[in-house]
Amino acid sequence: MINKIQDICWDQFKGPYITSKEEIVKIINLLLSADYEDFDEDELDYILYNDFAGNIKHQYTIYNIIFPVLDFFDIVGKGGKKQLAYKLLDVFDYIFIEYYRVSTFILTEPVRFSMNPCNILEDKENIENIAFKKYKEIFKKNFLINELDYMTDLYYRTIFSDSIKEIEKIIYFDQESTIERLTTNLISMGITKFKYNNYDSEDSLIKILPNNQLNCILKAINHLPHDETLLTECFESNESSSFIWGRGSISLLAIDSFLIYNFNNDKKILSFLKKLPYLYEKWKNEYEKLKVMYELDFPLYKYIIEDITSIMFKEYLGFSNSKNIKIFTPVQRTVYDLLNYDLKIHSYSLLYAGIKPQKIDISLIENINDIYNCYLST
Repeated sequence: MINKIQDICWDQFKGPYITSKEEIVKIINLLLSADYEDFDEDELDYILYNDFAGNIKHQYTIYNIIFPVLDFFDIVGKGGKKQLAYKLLDVFDYIFIEYYRVSTFILTEPVRFSMNPCNILEDKENIENIAFKKYKEIFKKNFLINELDYMTDLYYRTIFSDSIKEIEKIIYFDQESTIERLTTNLISMGITKFKYNNYDSEDSLIKILPNNQLNCILKAINHLPHDETLLTECFESNESSSFIWGRGSISLLAIDSFLIYNFNNDKKILSFLKKLPYLYEKWKNEYEKLKVMYELDFPLYKYIIEDITSIMFKEYLGFSNSKNIKIFTPVQRTVYDLLNYDLKIHSYSLLYAGIKPQKIDISLIENINDIYNCYLST
């Protein structure tokens, strides 16, 4: 493996700094100099997230030095350093965060999109898009689904899927499956169905799951009948689970599942939207009571708004032309007015859909530090 890594050519590639190439090579040599277990976890995190990732991506720009880094990742994935390979996945989570989000629309970390971007997955000449496709190919080739890392592997394969059949081939259900495995399977299948707007697959085991809150959520996200009362009770839940999607938040998953299941039921969507101002203030107050040591870009109350607007404006996501609100359906217009006039906020998902805040000129949007405070900034 060492010989293969030494054969990687770095000469024609650049990072954000003059010293990026030397820094990355130095870190790679360090990573290979000892067993994974020999590293202090905090020290390793600092090296990977600050020194390593910081010399590949600066702000929102991924530099072409990502290509030899991906060659290194490929070699590690094929070799015996499995723990290191999985740790590198965490680093790529940061590097490719925008691509994760636009690959699933929901339940992956939200992103600060700008106004009127192109669909980054469709920009064939974009260096970042080419790198992301290479990253996907390496993962699919080297990270085979296995029992030990099943939830992690399925999470990534769902993001990287190119069709619903690709996920159906991996997922299987049986009476012996653990709760964690069932949950991971059903969330991944529900997201994939939503992603490709295909709800034809038959999931017989889901139908026989006992009625509890989590199972109601899993049924709803897969477009199957469920106990609606139990589902809506989850909207105010403070509980979290072990699944990777949506930080494990029960309330976020419940709301997404409700909206997906009732997508064409205007009456139920409008009924939910009447409660949204109360729910938003509740989530926001709970976050502020936590007195966190550092401000999250997307605390849960913003994360939920990002997912709501992604679902309700899904058909516009990634289209670069600015939208006139006259084209909105009555439900979409209600969502837009609720955010802009009642809550006085906007979302980055709306920006990605080409939808600007009301009465704010497009030229001013790039100067707004936080789109959720856009009406305080003007």
